[in-house]
Amino acid sequence: MLSNRRMNHTEFDEMMKLTFGLIKSYSDIKGSEQVDWEGQVRELLPDGLESKGNYFYSFFDEADNVVGYAWCVDKEEDLRLIAYIGVKKEYQRNGYGLEIMRTVCDYAKQDGIKKMVLGVSKNNVPAYQLYLKEGFYVEGEEDIRYIMFKEL
Repeated sequence: MLSNRRMNHTEFDEMMKLTFGLIKSYSDIKGSEQVDWEGQVRELLPDGLESKGNYFYSFFDEADNVVGYAWCVDKEEDLRLIAYIGVKKEYQRNGYGLEIMRTVCDYAKQDGIKKMVLGVSKNNVPAYQLYLKEGFYVEGEEDIRYIMFKEL
């Protein structure tokens, strides 16, 4: 079982590097023009970790190693976006992604959120299957990703 806490600045920087790397890898697969993802994310987070309506969590194993991160954003009064869920490569395939996802959904429900939304790359089949299994459904589709919702 994982423990979690609010992310610190070092963990935030590491999560951002992982996020940008993931976005770039999917952009490269698509062969799309280079987009200033870092600039766009920094625009969304003008105050970094302190940006209002954003929730950042670090998740730890029993030995207190950081195994993954989550970033969620309030979009509407009762809708929260899962902007990022990531498990470090060396900790993948241990059920941690599922545990992180369930935890952030539980936190959202405690906050009165009624619905979660996320985007998942069409190339990320394991994550897509995990989200379906956990009750998310496809509501829309873009070039390289599905938009999925879940009622809480």
